[in-house]
Amino acid sequence: MAISKRPELWSFYRSALLAVALAGTSLAANAGPESWSRIKSTGGLVVSAPFHSSDGWLLGIRARLSKLVPPANKTAPDGGLSCVSTQAVVEGSNIYLTIVSGEPRGPLGAVCPAARLGEIEQGTYKVFYRGPKEPATLLKEIELSR
Repeated sequence: MAISKRPELWSFYRSALLAVALAGTSLAANAGPESWSRIKSTGGLVVSAPFHSSDGWLLGIRARLSKLVPPANKTAPDGGLSCVSTQAVVEGSNIYLTIVSGEPRGPLGAVCPAARLGEIEQGTYKVFYRGPKEPATLLKEIELSR
């Protein structure tokens, strides 16, 4: 039976579509570069050991951007925002990271794309988190060596 012949179904579908549209707008409005205070409040950030690839030096990054707890068989929460990219800027012996969030794109939302450092000199670097409109926060020191 067509929806037009059942007004109660049309009302239900219209309400459901409105809810989906509003939820998407809410996520899109909150997406973008994340502040350190938000990352800290939702579980923090883990920087793994650096590794060298054909693209240069990379840092693995994990960050939870939602306070929602994932189901037992998933590593990312249902709903909320997830990490879509990790920006890295190298200035001297300092590395500044910024996580960019967006809509979840699968079950690995806590795993961010690796931070690409490029071909930089081996040595000791301080890794900072730098969110929009806030001072940089020291995360750790790393050693780049092959």
